[in-house]
Amino acid sequence: MNIPAALAIGALVGALGAATVYFDPRVPARHWIVMAGTLNGALVGLLTGFSLAPQSGWLAAAGVGILYGVVTIAVVVLSKGKDALGHAMFMIPSAAITGAVTGMLVGGYAF
Repeated sequence: MNIPAALAIGALVGALGAATVYFDPRVPARHWIVMAGTLNGALVGLLTGFSLAPQSGWLAAAGVGILYGVVTIAVVVLSKGKDALGHAMFMIPSAAITGAVTGMLVGGYAF
């Protein structure tokens, strides 16, 4: 696996997914959210790359990406307590989609 490629793919997809926070002007400190999304995406890309074999298909890569995307964002949601449960319905589906895209791109381009 090409580790820099997996990190770059995950960071790029994570940053793009987190950048959607700019559509809501009520959210303060949006740049911190984008930076956290970038780091989360890089972690998902790295974990996905280490979990896949070079012969893995795109469907398996997407499944692993969804798994790691949802698990990492669930840690964030659960760490904030009951106040963040209202945000979970927005964060978890978004993490599943970005995880799937990250998984497919890492499976296709990082090997």
